[in-house]
Amino acid sequence: MSQPNNRANGDAAIHQYNQKFPGNLVHVRDIDVWNHEGLPKYRDSAKYRRILIVGKSFSCMDVLKRIISLQETIGLEIIISTDTPPAPENTANPFYWFDVWLSETKKISLKPQISKFISETSVPSIQFVDGSEIQGVDNVIFATGYIYSFPFISDRLLESCKIFVTADPRNLDGAPSYVSRVTGLYLHTFSIADPTLTFCGISSNANFQSFHISAKAIVGAFTKFNKLFHEQRPD
Repeated sequence: MSQPNNRANGDAAIHQYNQKFPGNLVHVRDIDVWNHEGLPKYRDSAKYRRILIVGKSFSCMDVLKRIISLQETIGLEIIISTDTPPAPENTANPFYWFDVWLSETKKISLKPQISKFISETSVPSIQFVDGSEIQGVDNVIFATGYIYSFPFISDRLLESCKIFVTADPRNLDGAPSYVSRVTGLYLHTFSIADPTLTFCGISSNANFQSFHISAKAIVGAFTKFNKLFHEQRPD
């Protein structure tokens, strides 16, 4: 039996919302642009003084540190939408302290998953799966991570080096998601088939620290290689 294409319906709703309220939706991949261009003007341009963050992991923490000071200056309301409620009792989670803070703070409101982007009204509004709704939001910031893709590398090279993005087994169509991984890499950084092909930012553990470590490993390996090359001068 075929299932309704909820993903397609959701994409259409977001597209309509984005057309009706251009600039309202922001993804963390563009957060630096928003931080330098949109945020400085926000104090004067904010209509509703309300920002919704989707997701509560690393990227959410990064967004929060940029905007939380606005609570004191303009009374900004910050809402986080997440499908995983805080679990402060799970001390095995290295970031459980953030769940503890979310459970105790009065600075943040928590909402479940978004069920609908409402574009039928003059005010940008959001509905959640519990039936609640917020009317008037200046920005919806998607702190939902990334899906790996390599459009700048030829399919032939990816195939020869076995660089593939794994599927999310939860998706019936086998589409990748934020839980997907990249195959064919040593330490999530060096191509096993061709060590001169390297990737920075693939590891999903302790993201920002691991990105820095990967970058240092790449620089160190290539510096050593260049030094040996000049010392030995192979034919």
